[in-house]
Amino acid sequence: MIVCGIAKEKYIGIDVEKTNRNYLDVMDVVFCEREIKLVLDQIKSTDKKEMFFRIWTRKEAVLKAKGTGFYTNPVSIPVPENSGIIKGGDFLYNSFLLDPDYIVSVALKCSKNKKYTFSIKEILLKELIDLYKTLS
Repeated sequence: MIVCGIAKEKYIGIDVEKTNRNYLDVMDVVFCEREIKLVLDQIKSTDKKEMFFRIWTRKEAVLKAKGTGFYTNPVSIPVPENSGIIKGGDFLYNSFLLDPDYIVSVALKCSKNKKYTFSIKEILLKELIDLYKTLS
């Protein structure tokens, strides 16, 4: 699986995670207290898992967009937890399930007063290369 983001904006980050791993073990290392509480306050285990991976993939996506990776402590990066396309700080976030086992989050540094759209399309590698050429 290849996930690619194409944007005219300079800073974009994407993270894809398989959602079948044990996630509760790492929360205290990568989440702030508010985020841990958001996950643990979910009643259903499926909702806990979804909340964890939405926050986790958004953190990874924004760290990639900033170009710092884990040189920046993920606890220090607050991300919005709501579903849908959400603005948080200087970034716009979108998270979605590729299938029941994979979640994708995108973080795009956004300009003020500019509208953005996200679209998902399955394409062949050649089409991706051609699309890149038109945006260059």
